[in-house]
Amino acid sequence: MRFVSQKPWVGNLLAVLAGFLITALLIGAAEGALRLKVWLSTPDRIGGTFHGGLRYGGVLGLEAMPGTSLRCGVTRGGRVLYDAVCTADGAGRRRTPCAPAGPDARAALFFGCSFTHGVGVADEETLPARYCVHAGNIEALNYGFSAYGPQQTWLQICKLNALEPFRGRGGIVVYTFIDDHIPRLIGTPEVVSSWPFTLPWLELEDGHVVHRGFFSDRNPLQYYYLRYVRALHLCRFVENHVPRRPAPPPSREKALDFLSRLLLECAEKTAETSPELTFCVLIFPESAGAWGADLAERLKDSSIRVLDYQTLFSAREGGVESLFFEDNPVYRLGHPTAEAYDLVARQLALDTAVKAAP
Repeated sequence: MRFVSQKPWVGNLLAVLAGFLITALLIGAAEGALRLKVWLSTPDRIGGTFHGGLRYGGVLGLEAMPGTSLRCGVTRGGRVLYDAVCTADGAGRRRTPCAPAGPDARAALFFGCSFTHGVGVADEETLPARYCVHAGNIEALNYGFSAYGPQQTWLQICKLNALEPFRGRGGIVVYTFIDDHIPRLIGTPEVVSSWPFTLPWLELEDGHVVHRGFFSDRNPLQYYYLRYVRALHLCRFVENHVPRRPAPPPSREKALDFLSRLLLECAEKTAETSPELTFCVLIFPESAGAWGADLAERLKDSSIRVLDYQTLFSAREGGVESLFFEDNPVYRLGHPTAEAYDLVARQLALDTAVKAAP
C-alpha cells in the first residue's frame, strides 16, 4: 500500500529548510576558509586589547567611565608593542599628572582622538601631560579619546559646554588633527563598517553644523549592511573579485568646507566662553600628509591659530620611525611614542609663548 501524505506543504517546508541549512553551512565553510587563509598569510599580524571602564552610547558614542581605568595592549607578530593603563578622572577625561598650578594658572584643554588621548603611553607621557611639564603653571586637561573624530570635539565644545568651567580664564584650546579625521567626519563606508562604535553624524545646513544623531540613523539599511554583512571576509572577497563601479571619493572641497566650518564654530564658542582662550589646530607631525596643508591654507586667515607641525620630526637623526609604534596595519607609522609627544609638547610650549623646560 502506498502512503500518500495528507500535508504536502510539510515536505516542501522541510526541503526549503534543508536548502537554507546547506547554504548556511557552505557560507560558514567559505567564511572559515577565508579567515584561516588571512590568518596564515599574515604572520606579522596585529592583535590588541582595549577593555575596562567603557561606556557606549550617549552623545559621543563612546567614553571612559569616570574614575575607572582602561587597559590598552597591542602585539605584532607575537611582540608586545605596548601594554598601557589609561586612568580616567572624575569627569571621564584621561588623568593628566601635573604640578600644582597657582591661582593665575593658564588652562590648556586638549581635544582629539587617540593621538591626544595617548594610546600606548602612560598617563604622565601624553601630549597634555608633557605640555604641562614644559609650560609650567598650567592646568592641562585631556578630553581626547581613542577613535574619536572632529565631530566629538564639536559636540564637546559646542553642545556639552566642556569649556564652561573655564569661563574668563586664559590659555589654549587645542584640537589635534590627523588625516584619518576626514573619513571619520564624513562617515565613509570603510569607517562605518569597521569602527568599534557608531560615530555621531553631523551635517552642514545653511552654512552651519547640525547634529543629526549617529551614522546608524543616516541610512539604517545601508548601515546594517556595512556593519554586519560587509564585515564578513566572504563579502569582501566577492567585492574584490566582482567588477563593479567604485564609489566616488568624497569631494575634497566639500570635506574641507565641512571641517573648516566645524572648527570655526569651535573657535567661536571658545571666544564666547573666554576672550583670553585661544583655539588652536595642531597638525600632528608625519600624520597629515594628505589633508594637512590644505586645511592649514583654509584656516590661515581665520580666528583659529594653526600650528602646522607636519615637518617637526623631519630633521631628526635616524628618521621618524622610532617615534611611532608599529601598531597600524594600514599605515607605515602608527600611534606616537612618549618621545614623540615630548617633542611636540616642547614645541607647543615654545609656540604658545611659554618657556619650555630644559
